[in-house]
Amino acid sequence: MRALSVFLVCAGLGCASRPAAAAAVQHPGCFILKDLERGTELRIHPEYCAEATVPASTFKVPHALIALQTGVVTDPTAEVAWDGTPMWNPEWQRPHSLASAIRVSVVWFFQRTAVAIGRERMQEFLTAFNYGNADASSELTTFWLDGGSLRITGDQQHDFLLRMFRRELSIDAAHVDTVERLMLSDEQMLASRLPAGEKWPKTSAKIHAKTGTDRGVSWWVGRVTGPAGDFVFVSRVATKGEPSRKSPALAAGLRALKRAGAL
Repeated sequence: MRALSVFLVCAGLGCASRPAAAAAVQHPGCFILKDLERGTELRIHPEYCAEATVPASTFKVPHALIALQTGVVTDPTAEVAWDGTPMWNPEWQRPHSLASAIRVSVVWFFQRTAVAIGRERMQEFLTAFNYGNADASSELTTFWLDGGSLRITGDQQHDFLLRMFRRELSIDAAHVDTVERLMLSDEQMLASRLPAGEKWPKTSAKIHAKTGTDRGVSWWVGRVTGPAGDFVFVSRVATKGEPSRKSPALAAGLRALKRAGAL
């Protein structure tokens, strides 16, 4: 059982109530929450947030931005044919567009997109984004997955998302708008990824986020906007065994967001 460590940065109005809220937040791994309106920032287990892992399918967010900026994808709804290769996930065994490939995390779609972008352009954008170690030197179709060269810490993931949502990346704002829209969470689909006994919370907030799961790591990262405010968050949980459709980071992240008052 990991001991709980919390780091809270507080500035501006509304800070007095934040330490009490922070004390109620628990998380089994790395959790970062930035309140964009109040300027407060909460970190659970900052020591784990400093550890680097593969980004897994959270890399589909910068990947989609690069695909749109380079013109490799011009229409996010245009479908690409599936080549018939058997897939472990039945949802992948059909044509997909950028929109649907983000929603159900279709690996083969982004592997083809990576080839079309090419290593040189991919590396240029990763460096410009300052995305983790910005290393795309391993196999072009798997460098963001288990065994690949790309690594990113929870802190770096959060920093990238902040710059993306603030429109501070070297990407046309229209493309960022598109990717953020495609990240809008499908409650019905994500609820199926919660472990047994976990339920999707009742909330009027909108969640624009992406899961990522690979051997040893589970991610859920994104933005929450609603009556409670505007927040950017990172949830990452270390896992054991083979990757699963269930997402510990999603379950832990939802609990943490609710306890922190973001939902």
